[in-house]
Amino acid sequence: MLVLSPAAIIFGIPGGLLRELRGNPTVAFTYLGCAFLFAAARPGRWAAAAAVVLGGLLYAVLDWAGVPKAGYFGSELINSASYLGVGCLLVLGARVFLVSERERWPASRLFAIAWISGWFWVALGFLLPLTQRMCPLTIDPLFHAVDGQFGFHLSFLLGRILAGRPAAWNLTATIYYALPAMAGLALAVDFRNPNSAYRSFPMFVTMGLIGFSLYWFCPAAGPKFAFAADWPARLQPAGSLSPLSLPGVARNCMPSLHFASALGCYWVLRHSRRIYRALAGVFLLGTFFATLALGEHYLIDLIVAVPFTLTFLAGWVHALPWSVAERRAAVIGGCLLTGTWLGLLRWSGSLLLGSRTAVWALTGITLGVSLFLHNRLVQAVDRSRAGGWKSGRPEEVGMS
Repeated sequence: MLVLSPAAIIFGIPGGLLRELRGNPTVAFTYLGCAFLFAAARPGRWAAAAAVVLGGLLYAVLDWAGVPKAGYFGSELINSASYLGVGCLLVLGARVFLVSERERWPASRLFAIAWISGWFWVALGFLLPLTQRMCPLTIDPLFHAVDGQFGFHLSFLLGRILAGRPAAWNLTATIYYALPAMAGLALAVDFRNPNSAYRSFPMFVTMGLIGFSLYWFCPAAGPKFAFAADWPARLQPAGSLSPLSLPGVARNCMPSLHFASALGCYWVLRHSRRIYRALAGVFLLGTFFATLALGEHYLIDLIVAVPFTLTFLAGWVHALPWSVAERRAAVIGGCLLTGTWLGLLRWSGSLLLGSRTAVWALTGITLGVSLFLHNRLVQAVDRSRAGGWKSGRPEEVGMS
């Protein structure tokens, strides 16, 4: 079942994931993340060769079947990642039956992480249309008005930088699509760390599931969709706050799971090698720019994503017991800050529009308290590590 289960991903989704492997950059980057997890197993030459051959066979089959190729920026190179990733996934599944009994648990665990990761990001993408069916109206005008309380609309400002510059737009879009690959890299690096302080895999999964459910609570689509005729060239004044009907557009703004996941990668990789910390930091900055400049999010989406991420990071710290005050404070503080924003946006938006000072103050409190609580959490983790804490993770082994 483990060997054949990737077939459920390839063939089991109505609409055909085989076409998505060639036409959807997010799907391609998802399977690149699976390839990073494959590399975490330190495959030998034969295992790596088998993954490449299987990926090549998939490419040949798709060509033979006449599955059309997409023409997006870098598609030939990016799509190669999807073929390779599926090959890596199949080899990881086969490996479960080929290793010794002692090695079977870590092999099964790694395959489960890779398989669920490959399914999870793709499934969220296929489920996004449900948000428009469940929430026919969006509160984008309110989000737009609250953003205006900062004295500027950052999405419009950054969007103008990309306007008329296709090369810059393509590069920015590639960063936006690459989130699953960055998450896969973070999981792979964390998997190899025998003293990892976080349960990063369940952290990302629960953060995605709960974040997805919150899209129904404060439905918004993003300025590019809500103000399609004007964005980003002409800033529309914040007039009527009446909800909008935006057919055919997903409601996936609040909170920004894109920015939350990128921030989660950066925080999880804090104790890793400098090259990974630097890469995660650059990707975090690129994601901040991309989510706004592409018109996918409002600034407040990213602000709320900070305490939202902190809640799950602290919730899945297994270097600290729940009795540690720093852990409890981070979870409770993150929940309260996230809930405050969501409650105001849902029921008391007028309070946010009554005073520009209030919005700035709430933003400062949100970011300041979140970073303070995160810093205390990290210090507690560092003290635990210095005291000789061990994760108890079973020995990870390579494969030949």
